[in-house]
Amino acid sequence: MATKDIGSEFKPVFTFLPVAITTANPVGTTVDCAGYNSVVIELSVGIETGTSNSFRVEHSDLVGSGHAVVPDADIDADAYTTNKAELVITTANDVNIYRWRYRGNKRFIRVNSWANASGAITFGANVILGYPKSGPVASWNV
Repeated sequence: MATKDIGSEFKPVFTFLPVAITTANPVGTTVDCAGYNSVVIELSVGIETGTSNSFRVEHSDLVGSGHAVVPDADIDADAYTTNKAELVITTANDVNIYRWRYRGNKRFIRVNSWANASGAITFGANVILGYPKSGPVASWNV
């Protein structure tokens, strides 16, 4: 039985609303992490119907530009492919939830996606902001 409320300590924000992609290469909405002491990026993936789709976590000090792949020193991941911030989804590892724990010092985070071959995948991605510098978090509106 749950006896503690953690809802006022965390705020989930969409970087990708649940979406199906085919050959387009959508870029997630940039999330402002200012005012929070922890960041977790969560990717929920459905069935991969093609060869593969790739996802990566990017960070920047600017809201509209300067995004780069997060270096290994600034992120931990449940699973990854090339480096800790990148993940390739195939039919062997689809239908799963993947998490990255961000430890960097950039203000803005987003998830970038691209299709590597024909087919489609359905996915959604959230940035979960935690431990606000000024709490409790007032709203769960995303």
